[in-house]
Amino acid sequence: MNTIAYRRSAPETGIDLRLDANEGRGPDPERLAAWLADDPEGASRYPSTTSLERRLAERFGIAPGRVLVTGGADDALDRACRVLLRGGGALALPDPTFEMLARFVDRAGGSVLPVRGEEAWPVDGLLRLAPYARALGLVTPNNPTGAAIDADGFGRILAGRRDAVLLVDAAYAEFADFDPTPLALAAPDTLVFRTFSKAWGLAGLRVGYVMGPAPLVEALRAAGQPYSVSRPSLLVAERWLVEGEGATEEFVERVRRERGELLRRLRRPGIRPVPSQANFVFARLADAAGVQAALLERGIAVRGWAADTPLADALRITCPGEEESFARLVDALEEILS
Repeated sequence: MNTIAYRRSAPETGIDLRLDANEGRGPDPERLAAWLADDPEGASRYPSTTSLERRLAERFGIAPGRVLVTGGADDALDRACRVLLRGGGALALPDPTFEMLARFVDRAGGSVLPVRGEEAWPVDGLLRLAPYARALGLVTPNNPTGAAIDADGFGRILAGRRDAVLLVDAAYAEFADFDPTPLALAAPDTLVFRTFSKAWGLAGLRVGYVMGPAPLVEALRAAGQPYSVSRPSLLVAERWLVEGEGATEEFVERVRRERGELLRRLRRPGIRPVPSQANFVFARLADAAGVQAALLERGIAVRGWAADTPLADALRITCPGEEESFARLVDALEEILS
């Protein structure tokens, strides 16, 4: 079992522009304080996820029993691995991908079947492994590359997956051209994982959810703690879901524009950015560690990886979704890269 804890790569102090964790922009502090004031017993009563689950079920047009709210999408993914991979099952995954998935598989006693695919989503490779896997992991858009599956590719996986359960990690779906959620919800043996941490900007509250067939969702409900999300977090997530849709859509559109501009600026000799459909841009470059360090000196954190890993020459840069912060980022990159 992996005994090395996950740690954020950027320092905790000296940074005032954090673009290393793909966080979004949530409600303003005044609105947040007003919502929390509406529930004076929020810190002293056990929480219930029922209201938010009903709200999400209505939003996606499914029965409430097909939704489980969890402590971030990570919690739901961890539960799914423990339920589906117990006894040594395998999960086929794109490589590279969301690094916590391998940890969840390891903790469940399972194994990972990697499918190499960086600039395009590896549909063919995943289908080749389907006969040997108990579950297939579709992280789309993929983290850290930003590559996303299209409708044709998703349809091929639905048709050719054999008996494997599909785990569709759609944490960045709001930023993509194609959202597989409706097709996934209509398919058997398919779970969709989503979050309030990215487009909705509530990463600090740790609220995610999983949707799928009621028996699978109920199995995941039984696999975790009964009170995995705090009552204040549930209250804010539900209020923001109702009142914050317009602001979230504006933020997503701003990020999409920044993403295109950042890709354009990174297309230069010695740098290979990957076309992205997430809220970040992933790029390979000769001196990734040097560029990351130079940005840190300017108070800007971006995601880098250790020198002994396959991603040592890569950076992942979150698009801030805010004009002044984006201008600061691109000005710093221009100065460093030139």
